[in-house]
Amino acid sequence: MVLATFSHEDQVSCCALSTSGKFIVSCSEDNTVKVWDIGRKAKAMDFKKHSCGVQCCAISPDDVYIISGDIDAHIFLWQLSTGVVRKKWLHGTPSTPTTAESRSFPEPVPFSNQDSSSSQEASGVIKSCAFTPNGQSVVTATGGGSVKLWNLNGEEVMSYIGHVAEVPCVVFNKDGSRLATASQDGTVKVWATQTGQVIADMVHRNNVLCCAFSPTDQSLLSGTVDGHISLWSLQHTSGHLEELLLFSDFVNCVLFSPNGKRVIAAADNGMVILSDIQDLFSPLAQDHYRRRFCAHFLDLSPSSSALRPHQYTPIITCFDEKLKKLQVLQGVRGIMVVPEVPGSAGGALARSWCMTGDCRRLFVSYKDGTARLFSLTENTSPTKSGTFLWNVTLVWVLSKEDLGGEVAKCLFSPDGTKILVTALDNHKCLSLEGQLLGSVPGESQGVRVFEFFQDNIRIASVSKTEVVVWSLVSPGTEVRCRGLIRSEKDSILCLDVSRDDRYLVASATSGAVMVWDTTSGECLLPSQMRGRSACARSCCLSPDGSIAAAGFDDGSLKIWHISSRREIGPIHTSSSYWIIDIAFSPAGSKIVTLCDCIQWWDTEGQELKKVQLKGTYGKFVKFSPDFNTFVTIDNAGMLYVLSAIQDNEE
Repeated sequence: MVLATFSHEDQVSCCALSTSGKFIVSCSEDNTVKVWDIGRKAKAMDFKKHSCGVQCCAISPDDVYIISGDIDAHIFLWQLSTGVVRKKWLHGTPSTPTTAESRSFPEPVPFSNQDSSSSQEASGVIKSCAFTPNGQSVVTATGGGSVKLWNLNGEEVMSYIGHVAEVPCVVFNKDGSRLATASQDGTVKVWATQTGQVIADMVHRNNVLCCAFSPTDQSLLSGTVDGHISLWSLQHTSGHLEELLLFSDFVNCVLFSPNGKRVIAAADNGMVILSDIQDLFSPLAQDHYRRRFCAHFLDLSPSSSALRPHQYTPIITCFDEKLKKLQVLQGVRGIMVVPEVPGSAGGALARSWCMTGDCRRLFVSYKDGTARLFSLTENTSPTKSGTFLWNVTLVWVLSKEDLGGEVAKCLFSPDGTKILVTALDNHKCLSLEGQLLGSVPGESQGVRVFEFFQDNIRIASVSKTEVVVWSLVSPGTEVRCRGLIRSEKDSILCLDVSRDDRYLVASATSGAVMVWDTTSGECLLPSQMRGRSACARSCCLSPDGSIAAAGFDDGSLKIWHISSRREIGPIHTSSSYWIIDIAFSPAGSKIVTLCDCIQWWDTEGQELKKVQLKGTYGKFVKFSPDFNTFVTIDNAGMLYVLSAIQDNEE
């Protein structure tokens, strides 16, 4: 039940609840800090001293003061009861601080992809702030990675040196002896508050947005931009205890319950999960949230029956969360043809996998950083039950060093001769012999959105601000597709290439969608196709590139006929849940969308059919070349294989 709703005139950047539970303080891009009386459900005070957007705010533990920081690096200390400014200072005020010099900080992971000019420009923005538990000091952090401790007179007490990118979260432990800072350089650092010494340095695979101490100070939670939350021990040198892929979007907030038995996590897509910590990080729960699959379709029709309808059967590679096995299933009934794909030499579980279109090669990466390529062949001798199992033969093994880190995502080229892999901070393209064919340009490092062209030579890869089309045979001839990103808070979530390789579409968190010519990088429309105010999570192009479609987080669909610049929508689906996947049929006459249901549409936005999922939402959908068989999986781990009972696509 919603008790009250309060609003600003622009985006709300941060809010804080008073210790007494009587007030909420919020700050906004409208340059204000407001105090709200929860009991009266009304505004109690309006602070208007900031001259630019306010990025963060906090309330002292005794409910006496408010701290706030803005884009211009100004810090204000307010009296909560009167609204009087007690002190104002700059984060970059020249002084002689007691500096904790860098001792042996490891090289930061280059997730940010920002050039030096953008980093300098953002360096003064106050991104986070907090009071010490005794209320006698405050800490502020900036977009450039600067973290400083101040007394209430605005005098610098300590500078914590080590981060090289934005620090969006700072938090003290219960007694204030430790300070944790989460940074988009891919680390969480735990400092001794008084000395500035680094007690723990927790390296993540991606930019970190939030962190929280447990009530006992024995562990720490963190959340990243790629949807992972991690649990870290503060009692052991190794640190890392568990990691869980919980969301498909930025994790903006993580918290422990006061007794430390539950955790709450919130993501950018509006999803909030509350769970007992033991249940959340149990092996079953991890596989429940991580379960992935890949699906391809074999044509079983006789080669001599060219005039007969094709007989496509799905080949599905998925992970059994109970048996801890990667398996291969065949057909709409899911007959098991590979009971267990061999694991790594050390027994590590599979992390990502992909299969060639002819289902003859399977690439698997493991959580120990190694990867293997397998050859698959059908066995002509059935088992006692009559099942024809497949033979699995190991082709080669690559080490973590060969791959440049643990592979997070992999993809075969359309002709099955190349494998594109994303490791910790790089993209690599491998041959079927395991040889390196090329690497993605540096600005695309750390990004997991990419797509092969049908020519098997070019690859589209998303960087922080653009889509880069690069060639395996002509290094240095990249085509850059720009204009989609207009804000440092925005990011590209999805891309698709038309089957004729001429056009490319991408969508962003701002709700913008854009189409480019892949040879020149020229936008095919004079401006962005503004989709919705909601995030544009999925997008696709028709095979000939004449129609674009996108799905949004408010459950709506939009369609653009590019040549005529005709726009259809927004079409409000029967769901309020975000559309996670969208695709055109091979003939381009139909569209399929996936949210908490699978829906089929014509290109004018008319709904053709719908199947409701049992889970809250689906992950992504695959379909046969005749658009008659569909495979998906929901968040509950249930696998769906659906066969159309009506006429073929054509």
